[in-house]
Amino acid sequence: IAACLQALQRNRLVGLLCDQDGGKKGVFVPFFGQMSSTPAGAALLHLKSGAPLFFAYSIRKGNFRYKGVIRPVIYKGAYEVNDENIREVTAIFTAMLEAHVRRHPEQYLWTHRRWKTRPS
Repeated sequence: IAACLQALQRNRLVGLLCDQDGGKKGVFVPFFGQMSSTPAGAALLHLKSGAPLFFAYSIRKGNFRYKGVIRPVIYKGAYEVNDENIREVTAIFTAMLEAHVRRHPEQYLWTHRRWKTRPS
């Protein structure tokens, strides 16, 4: 996280993959009706740095062609690092992921054990 934060402070781009199981350190937010452990790094970096946060994905178009899509993650809360704000930012981009997967379920990697870590 420290190296990513330094990169953001130098106006560099940082990319993270946040659709995997976040393990015991993850933040539990809704994903397809189940509480899902989700990595908190993107939310933490967004709240600490104030850098814009984007949700990006690609859509397979066939014949080795893809369409890249980038959408802003709109968070209107306070930029204070605390559990509630981290959970809210994480829930916002996870809802964006779910909406994308609902539109294009054939393009999501369903073999990953997304709900492996359960809330205690």
